[in-house]
Amino acid sequence: MLELQDITYSREATIAAITDYYKFLTQMYLHDSQVVYPPETGWPSIIEAARNPTSMREFGKSDEVMDLLAHLPYVVSAGIESGIYAGPVCAPYTPFINWSQRLIPWGPSLDGEVLRLVTEGPAFAKFRVPHAFGLTSGCRETPIMVLDVKLGIVHWEDCPNSIAYGQHRERVDYGDGPVDEDGDEDEDENGEEHEDGDEDEDENGEEHEDGDEARDGDRDNVSPEEIGWRQSADAWTIPDFFEVLKNEFRTLNWIPFDPCNVWDARWSEFPDQEGLASAVQDVYRQHGWPDLSVYRKIEL
Repeated sequence: MLELQDITYSREATIAAITDYYKFLTQMYLHDSQVVYPPETGWPSIIEAARNPTSMREFGKSDEVMDLLAHLPYVVSAGIESGIYAGPVCAPYTPFINWSQRLIPWGPSLDGEVLRLVTEGPAFAKFRVPHAFGLTSGCRETPIMVLDVKLGIVHWEDCPNSIAYGQHRERVDYGDGPVDEDGDEDEDENGEEHEDGDEDEDENGEEHEDGDEARDGDRDNVSPEEIGWRQSADAWTIPDFFEVLKNEFRTLNWIPFDPCNVWDARWSEFPDQEGLASAVQDVYRQHGWPDLSVYRKIEL
């Protein structure tokens, strides 16, 4: 498994990973019109929310999160409103949230606490983590997927074991939580432990931070309850997480029936649906899937 100290967050790589995932979905089953891209300067609604002291106080997200949200593409219904969510899904029972719509307008009808609750789930939302946000928004059955811009990872709460342990992408070991930039605790000449890169004394005997500031996420600033949640929720680096999702589609473990309905082939079938999943898988393969060079999406 990967260690936290070996992972760095990249805004550009995150935007690229999400953009590539949505492009992949349009190649398979979403309509091109169902993915919208931000203006070069970012989504005006999110930029406005980021400048609103009330919205920032209630939503509680960092400037880095708001900047990222303002420059991401989003999935929209584009007039196709079917399925239990009345709109497109990006995985089984998983509509991805469109932050450019959810953050406009910020007013009495938009409660930051409720917004965190429905996108991060009750277990994680209560930690009020400013450097993380939810990717999904739906109902009680909707998976909770939380992207952390400080750690460069995505957590998937209650990820099915068939996915967590059956993937070609290494998961991230959260361990005891994030540490400082140098990662380890060392012993000084007296045998006492101290953290590398923390504080040194200058020539006047005054303490100061050594070099770059240590990670804001020192484990002392993370509650034991939050550490427990993160240890229990499977995690991947941000690029790897979206590759994990794509692999479920490539192998047809996840089967799109249309933009608004995606099945998991491992679900138990009702008597009147027996054999339906395998039949649809066969249809996809007959139309060239997963080889995108020959896949006939329109014909399918």
